[in-house]
Amino acid sequence: MRTLQDTSSSAKVLAAAAALARPGGAVRPVELRDVPAVVDLLRRNKVPLLSLNETARASGFLKFPEVVVALEEDRALQQRLRSEYDRVLEAFGSEGIGGVFIKSVGIHPSFPYTSDNLDVLVPREQGVQARRALRRIGYVELTNLEEPDKFLLRRFHTGVEVATVHVHTHVGWCVSFFDTTRYLDRSIPSADDAPIWIPSLEDGALTNMAHSFYENKAVKLSDLQKLERCWQEGLDWNYMCAAAERQGWLDGLYFCVLLYDHLERRLHGIPLVTDEVRVQAQNGLPDGQAAYLEELQQSSVEMPFRVSFAFSKCLYYRKIWQNRTIGLRLKIGNTIRHTANGSRLRLGVRSQSPMLIVVSGMDGAGKTTQVDLLGQAFDACAIRSRSVWSRGGSSAFTDACLRLARRFWGWGGSSGAHDEGCGASRDAFDVRRAMLRNPIARWGWSAVVVVDLLVRYWWQVAWPLFRGNVVIADRYVADAEAELAAYLCLEKGCRSWAGRLLSALSPRPVMTFVLDLPAEVAEERMGPGRESLAYLRRLREIHLRQAESSGAMVLDATRSLEDVSDDLVYRALTSYFDRYHTAANALFLANPSRVLSSRLEGEER
Repeated sequence: MRTLQDTSSSAKVLAAAAALARPGGAVRPVELRDVPAVVDLLRRNKVPLLSLNETARASGFLKFPEVVVALEEDRALQQRLRSEYDRVLEAFGSEGIGGVFIKSVGIHPSFPYTSDNLDVLVPREQGVQARRALRRIGYVELTNLEEPDKFLLRRFHTGVEVATVHVHTHVGWCVSFFDTTRYLDRSIPSADDAPIWIPSLEDGALTNMAHSFYENKAVKLSDLQKLERCWQEGLDWNYMCAAAERQGWLDGLYFCVLLYDHLERRLHGIPLVTDEVRVQAQNGLPDGQAAYLEELQQSSVEMPFRVSFAFSKCLYYRKIWQNRTIGLRLKIGNTIRHTANGSRLRLGVRSQSPMLIVVSGMDGAGKTTQVDLLGQAFDACAIRSRSVWSRGGSSAFTDACLRLARRFWGWGGSSGAHDEGCGASRDAFDVRRAMLRNPIARWGWSAVVVVDLLVRYWWQVAWPLFRGNVVIADRYVADAEAELAAYLCLEKGCRSWAGRLLSALSPRPVMTFVLDLPAEVAEERMGPGRESLAYLRRLREIHLRQAESSGAMVLDATRSLEDVSDDLVYRALTSYFDRYHTAANALFLANPSRVLSSRLEGEER
């Protein structure tokens, strides 16, 4: 069998990367100019750089400056995720839950820090407990990405993803590929990280082959690295065949073994499996699959190594119908469900629930920053969102109306009015309030604000909501009504006709957060002279009264930006995903079916 030769730059890079990734692989020197490309290829193939050991040291690869930097980045990522997982272990331990990292095979480090998600298998009967435990420590359950018996939970810090845990109650992709109870019973603690449990070598090899072929439709160097490690240790081939046959994918196992063996021969010039295993797989492979395998064997090798989507799907449906552990009803149901979900993904249907979230409060509370961070978190969850800002009396339209009113009434900006009753100092607020003593001016200004804001609310809020977007409002009806009440010196508890009209004709928010802080702190944050202290105190009083009557969530904005963000993001995302259902998703059988509502659980963070 011909092996890769250093006939081109790309071939040299692949050969070097493959040798470095292979446990106990032959030393292959790496030229300085190829180092960045080799590091890039290893990362694209999800190879943990921290797993590079004897071969990498012997070749001098670990001494290159680019590699030193990359190793430090990997080490920092591994430590951050491992530290985060300690919190998960503690939460699981408090519920008596044990988890197994299904994609790890014990290569140091056993903790799978380069995986897209931390895929953890828990007993089916403990699945709800595991999700609740994660939600209690700040994880958000992304029900828009839910799969049967698999639940994606993510934690955010200042709007940025910190860690993602994928809770599995079976090992499979829409349908099970293993007997979960047996899989858990055979699991073992990792040699280098005792709290981390991993599958047996046989189950680990089966999991990684099934995942690369049926789920990813591509073999990465990291997949090959894991299989090389497993086969070097010696595997119980009879157990593997029996486990795959029970679940209906013995032909898929044969195909994967022969494909991996082919890649091993092309990359390293040596077989992956014994002659006995290879012959059994070749004899058991159906003619059509053998023909496609021969076609792949004639193609050039690039990593990741892609396989046909259609071919993989055909074997997937064969797996469903050859499964000996389920009846006809489940086979039909699995086929329909998988076809519907696959069609939705291939058609690019991104249906989502609309939601209006309002962040309210005084200037200086950090509303705009928190809105931006919440928008980042929604983006990370693959949810379309948009942020809008509005303020009554702060537009070109209202400015023009004010200029016209000043000319007509002869008002000037140097008014000496001073309102002893309201106790405000001479400032812009004082001047505007003096103007609004005139009944006609009061009515006219209120009408101008209502028209201005309603136009903006209908265009910037109602229309995006109609199109299914999440809208995050930086200031909204309550803020406009609070400022009108303060300017008009309304008695405590009174609402202006303008505020009531705005509330009646504007889209209603699902969630409202009031960022609260003392007037003195707000004044300090804004800087002296921006607003009078009396006005800020009055405004805070109105906001808190509104929150009490409307049920808005009041968050202490004197805390650090990070603490406020983490609290707000968790509450907003959890509330959104607890309500996540759409008509389009229902057509594709893709709505979440087992939502854990925080409102019903009474979760405390």
